[in-house]
This record gives sequence, C-alpha cells and structure tokens, in this order.
Amino acid sequence: MRKPWSGFSGCEAEKKAAEPRWRAAFLIGLVCASSAMADDSRLFELRRTDAGNSPLLIGDRLALELREQNDSEFVIRPPAGEQLAALTEAGWEILPGDSPKAFYAVPLKPGTVTLPSLPVYPAQTDSAQAAGFTVPMTFQVTSSIAQDDPKAQEPAPLRPPTAVSLPLWVTIAAILAALVVLGILTWLLIRLSRKSRVTETPAKTPKPPLPEDVAALEALNAVAAADWISKGAFKAHYFGISEILKTYFGARYRFDARESTTAELLRALEDRAAAGDSVLDRVEKIFEKLDLVKFTDHVPHSAEGAGLLEEARSLVRLTRRPPVQITQGGGGN
Repeated sequence: MRKPWSGFSGCEAEKKAAEPRWRAAFLIGLVCASSAMADDSRLFELRRTDAGNSPLLIGDRLALELREQNDSEFVIRPPAGEQLAALTEAGWEILPGDSPKAFYAVPLKPGTVTLPSLPVYPAQTDSAQAAGFTVPMTFQVTSSIAQDDPKAQEPAPLRPPTAVSLPLWVTIAAILAALVVLGILTWLLIRLSRKSRVTETPAKTPKPPLPEDVAALEALNAVAAADWISKGAFKAHYFGISEILKTYFGARYRFDARESTTAELLRALEDRAAAGDSVLDRVEKIFEKLDLVKFTDHVPHSAEGAGLLEEARSLVRLTRRPPVQITQGGGGN
C-alpha cells in the first residue's frame, strides 16, 4: 500500500520541483492523498465527541474519534517527523486522546482550516503499514482578537474591582456566627486558665528558609511534574515559569520583581550589575516568549514550553550566589 505522501501519479514532478522546500512538497502529497486513497486504501470517517462550541477559536481542542463501531480494531498514532511538521505548517497540532482511536486536534491559525488525512493503523500490530486514512475535515477558525484591533499584541487593561453587596440576612447571620465563635473561644480560654497544671511544650525551632536558587529549582520541578503542556494548559505553564523567575531574581538581587514588568525587571538587573550582557540578553528573550503566551491568544509548540523550562533552570544555576569559602587562619609562632 502506498503512503499518502509519496508515490502518487500526477504529483511526482511537482514534488521533485519543490525538493528544497520539503514542507511544501509534503503538503502537496497530503492534498493529493484524497484522490489516491480511493484506489487502494480504506477511508475512515471522523466524528466530534465534544460539545462542538461555536465559533471555534485558536487553541480550542477538538475531540475526534473514528466514527464506525468496529473501528476499535484500528488506532490513530501520534504524528512524528515530516508528518508532524506538515500538520504544523497546515495549522494543526495533534494530541493523544482518551482512547487509541481518538485524538485532539488543536487549530493554530484562523480562517478556513482543513485537517488533512491521517494514517490509520491496525490495533493489534506495530506495523508501519497504514490500513487506511481519515477523511479530511474543514473547520472555520476565528481569533479572539478583532482583525481591526490596533493593539492586537497588547494585553487588555485590568478591570477595576467590583463591590459585592450582600443581602441583609446574610450580614446578620455572619455577625451572629462570629459572636457564637467568640463566645466559644472565650469559654475555652477561661477553662484553660483555671487548670492547675499547665503542660508546657517545647517551642519548635522554625526551619531556616531555603536559599532562593534551591526554592526556584524546586518550584520549576513542580511545574514540570504538573505536566500542563500535555494537557494543553499553556498559559498555566508559562505563567508558572514567569512568576518563579521573577521571585528568584527579586530575592537574589533584593528588589521587588514580582510586581515589575519585563522592562522594569531588566532595568533593575542592569542597574545592579547583576550579570553580564549575555545573561541579560537571555533573560530578555525568555520573558519575551513568556509574555507572548501570557498576554495574547498565541498557542506555542509543546517543544517550546519544555525548552523554556530548561532555560529557566539554566538561568537560576548561572546566577546563583557563589558558595561561601571558609578559610582557617594559621596559628601564630
């Protein structure tokens, strides 16, 4: 059986002419697959299993699975290599689903976007030979940012706090509950004061706070353990890395970094001569990528999120305090 991205009649000359640009050639192969699959491959229809929200936005996860009941004998494997690159070029990211015959398709760009054919494999074998291919599906994807927005790359301003008015009965009930609690506490204090024997417990020595670099590395390990990337929670992943780095730099160089913007953070590090220009450039680049996902609807690649986590660990290790050298003085003669 021929693969949908190679060996199609009528497409060979077009693919050879585009050999330097392999992604474009691979996309041509996917388009041509719809005509070739009818000859020697089985076609599998897909169906949506989610609520089908409308309109479909960039970054939404479409829950799809093989339509026929007897399709439990077949599975859809995660794309890799050239197929993964072609899907990204076409504006899609494929994530594993809740069952072998299901998957999540995440649109990465707006407009009329077609999900190309995906190979379907037998469930009982590890064969690389596809049993058939899925029927392409077309979706209309919109962006949460208006096309005529002059400030599309800037975050929306924060809304002022809203006053909450409670009904009168809730206020009265809260006051009565507070009085009851206060009465119980007073009774307990009086009873304890009348005891003749007071058992004294030794005070616990508080644990010393962790060094800022140790605390930052442990927090980054917790972000990695949460595995937000595989769950599609990119904003939680990127916000977590940003807050950890700001907390670390503020404790390391003694300034309020958590409430600082990226420009203020870089200015403070430069004023304190915290690190060389190469380190400051790395800090600027990582926060540019973090802010792009935090404050816009940009959906990054999964590999970028993992790479930013490693870059954050590297910056902490590079700027941590040097170890204290303890020297012993020599005895006098």
